[in-house]
Amino acid sequence: MNNKTLRRGFITPLIALLLLLNSCNLFDNQTTTELSIVGTWLDPSSGGKIEVTSNEYSSYWSNNGQLTQSHKGKITSFENGTYNGSEVETSTGEYGYITIKYDSINGGAGAGKYGILRWKSLITDNGVTTMSYSEGYNSGTYFETEAEAKIGMTDEANYFNFYSTTTKE
Repeated sequence: MNNKTLRRGFITPLIALLLLLNSCNLFDNQTTTELSIVGTWLDPSSGGKIEVTSNEYSSYWSNNGQLTQSHKGKITSFENGTYNGSEVETSTGEYGYITIKYDSINGGAGAGKYGILRWKSLITDNGVTTMSYSEGYNSGTYFETEAEAKIGMTDEANYFNFYSTTTKE
């Protein structure tokens, strides 16, 4: 076998492999992350529920078994595994936050403004998924921009004093 045949036999598969790898976007640094809490979550203690899609959030409270929507909005950003602000989660399970631009709020005060929802202790055990969540609340205060909400709605500012435990439907 001569040198030209050997080189052709090596170079042709190498070029084909490089083209294949490039078409698979292996050299692209972008990663896709999905929001961890997508689904319908029921609160057995209050009878309420929250619904989370990849881009929308709704919460409902229960009055004698009748559900009434209390908050609805678009998810403008989210982070799995971290919180806005400087707080660090120490509980077991996954945690994170979503930033919401509210379309409607029961009572109307925060429509068009931004808020934060945090979750923690997201765990699946024996086929049952549970989490604790807190919709940042401090005397009905919401923020004009997403950046202001991320900076202002923190534990240190008393926005996440109460967490509800929910079960995924």
